[in-house]
Amino acid sequence: MLAATVLLALALLAFGRAEALASPVVGKSLTKESPREVKKYWTVERMQAATPAAVDSSDVPAPGDPLPAVAKGEPTIVPSQGITGPNRLSSIVSNPTALPNRLHGKVFFQARNFNGVWVNYVCSGTVVNSPSKRVVFTAGHCVFQDFWSRRVVFVPGYYTPDPTFENPDPSPVRPFGEFAAKRITAPARWVKNEWSRPSYALSYDVGAMVLKGLTPVQTAIGGARGIAFNVGRGREYTAYGYPAGFPFDGQSLVTCTGTFGGRDPGTFSPSPGWIPCDMTGGSSGGGWIFDNEFLNSVNSYGYGNSPTRIYGPYFGNVIKRLYTSVKNG
Repeated sequence: MLAATVLLALALLAFGRAEALASPVVGKSLTKESPREVKKYWTVERMQAATPAAVDSSDVPAPGDPLPAVAKGEPTIVPSQGITGPNRLSSIVSNPTALPNRLHGKVFFQARNFNGVWVNYVCSGTVVNSPSKRVVFTAGHCVFQDFWSRRVVFVPGYYTPDPTFENPDPSPVRPFGEFAAKRITAPARWVKNEWSRPSYALSYDVGAMVLKGLTPVQTAIGGARGIAFNVGRGREYTAYGYPAGFPFDGQSLVTCTGTFGGRDPGTFSPSPGWIPCDMTGGSSGGGWIFDNEFLNSVNSYGYGNSPTRIYGPYFGNVIKRLYTSVKNG
């Protein structure tokens, strides 16, 4: 049976899920978690040891199964802030602290594994323009998978320098500090279906975080990506992320640039689409950017027999409502 590996997902736990929720999005407040204690927990050693895990999505229908139609929404675009100029970079970003690279970062969090043990994991995320200046988008499975994640922090511009003779074991650099999340949110269609109906849930594998801090993250890093909903998908995208699986080590920001290649026929409409990219576990939640400005999807999953494709959900009305629910902080 063909297995789809969700990039840096946690292992799914068996449980029953109702399909309906009154609210289009659901979230968990993390305000009881002290930012000081959360940041104290994430030592250099824990950050470097946090690892990707895999999700078995083998229940996704085989390609060719019929998909239900969904109504299309009106195109909506929120402009970016502080971004100018072209951004054509190689696979590994040479300067992750420069604009617009520092609008992307690494997400550290704890989540429960099969045995109910809290384990340290990593994902990727993107700061998006919002009135509160505190919003980061990532993948749904980075904030919820059977349980809500905890001890969630976002580190913009994260990188580890190359070893030198004088410093053979360099520590990670957090040039703009760490931002603890005070709330994490995901579409109800992900939360209520990620186990029982993965072929349906993968179309909504998007999460959002509202961050704490005396200085909003968008102010601290001097900009944010725009975000677009209900727009055409036949575009060239640059995907960002921190892949940790071989041949990557999770310590560098990586990009892939490619044209939209098509939809995943084994999922429900609006089906996730793919672009050519070989990023591995750890890049989950990294943003897909078009026109060097607008976030329009996130790294979600891939198939073992297609290691040079990465899939991301469509930003339609459901994801627009997710943004609306968090934009004011």
